[in-house]
Amino acid sequence: MKKILLLLCALGAIFTACSDKTPAPAIDILEGSETLVFSNVGGEQVVKFSSNGAWTAEVVTGADWITLSETSGAAGELIELTVSVSANGYDSRSGAILLTNGAATAQVVVEQSQENVLRLTGEASAVIDYTGGTFIVAVESNLAVTVNTGVDWITLAEPAARGLEENVYTFNVSANEETAERQAIVSFLADGVEPALFTLVQLGAVRVPNQIPANHIWYTTSDAAVLSPSASADFGAEVVKNTYEKGLGVIEFANGITKVGEGAFQNLTTLVSIVLPAEVTEIGANAFNGCSSLKSVYLSSLTPATLGADVFEGNATETVVEGEGETATETTVVVRYIYVPNAAVATYKAAEGWSAYADYIKGYDQETLPGFTGGEGVLE
Repeated sequence: MKKILLLLCALGAIFTACSDKTPAPAIDILEGSETLVFSNVGGEQVVKFSSNGAWTAEVVTGADWITLSETSGAAGELIELTVSVSANGYDSRSGAILLTNGAATAQVVVEQSQENVLRLTGEASAVIDYTGGTFIVAVESNLAVTVNTGVDWITLAEPAARGLEENVYTFNVSANEETAERQAIVSFLADGVEPALFTLVQLGAVRVPNQIPANHIWYTTSDAAVLSPSASADFGAEVVKNTYEKGLGVIEFANGITKVGEGAFQNLTTLVSIVLPAEVTEIGANAFNGCSSLKSVYLSSLTPATLGADVFEGNATETVVEGEGETATETTVVVRYIYVPNAAVATYKAAEGWSAYADYIKGYDQETLPGFTGGEGVLE
């Protein structure tokens, strides 16, 4: 009997020892929940895991765009934790969730894609003069952008760097030698988004007679728009019409004009070319002063008109005189060419007032104005 009692005691001790052993903490993420991938619009997904003890959950990367349906709970073989993610901006991002059961931990990675954008931030179209030039397009995108002009008369001059900040693309446009206007659609392309489209219209070349009526002034502008001379300017006749059609501006007067009054076109920075009739005998001071885009002035009289002061000058600039420490004010000539009949070149270059512009005076055959072909042609 004594032996039996001793055996029972021994067995009891063994069972007691076994019951005192606590399972090691464990927490396991179930397959498919290790990484959660969200689109830029955000949303909810469920993390599935098991834990043999009380657990906690926390976002450990400081990502305030991740929220959890619970942050703690009891043991379980199938625990579901809802993870919510807010909408994202223009950069991809990632975060992590740490699950803890005592000394045991497991981590869930959360990834969210960026919002891809490709859009024009300025005007979606433009009109450019037949003479060509440059135009710019402002584009916003966080993707690698390629540009397709679709034509050989538009070329990309300055590609913009990638980045969400507004990027400006500069394009060169060749002169249009045809009278018909032409159009191109410049496409900005990137993977995964709709293209951004910019439409450019270039006016056709201007064909006009080479002899201007006595009551007209012809002109072209860089923006293909009507250009209005100063209301106080004296032309010797009243303006009755001012139009800009098919690349040519025409100021029509009630009678033939004899003068271009003081400050008539001063600071009209879009003026590119101008043709004056032969009957003009006086051009007043500052008539074209500050016309920073002025390329060509066409004169058809063999006798130079009386010229006022600073007719073709730009705005005054201040320069430093080296060695003296003093400053001097100087002006720049804005016009590129002053076209006069071949027979009158020497006369103009020697004439009072005109001699200051001798380097800009060029001769032309009166049968064919510069930039014209035959009896008709194209304003330069």
